[in-house]
Amino acid sequence: ETLAAEIQRRTAVVVEVLPGDVCADETYAKLKDAGCLDKVDFLVNNAGLARGVSRIGSANVSDWREMLDANCFGAFRLTNEILPSMLRRGTGHVIMTGSIAGLEAYEGGCLLRFEARGTCLHEGFEI
Repeated sequence: ETLAAEIQRRTAVVVEVLPGDVCADETYAKLKDAGCLDKVDFLVNNAGLARGVSRIGSANVSDWREMLDANCFGAFRLTNEILPSMLRRGTGHVIMTGSIAGLEAYEGGCLLRFEARGTCLHEGFEI
């Protein structure tokens, strides 16, 4: 909300803030009910959730699931919900970001993040 206020102070842009978890169905229902899906001009997906540092063979699979759900599936789902309106209107921008771990694995590994980055880069050229 602080960022929204600053953007509105500096520009004539209207900013609506609707907090939610990209992994939760309720978030998408709130966005739809608020009419937000058809009004987005800029979508910034900032993936960077990190869970667990165990090596494969001793890792907790629920940590992987949580990271993939947020960093990959959540970002893709939100884009999937918003992109059709952008295409119909002929305008809009989708920016996918992530942490440095998408390029350089940290101790305990982080190859899963590359999936989001690599797929997004590829898809960006397809649209």
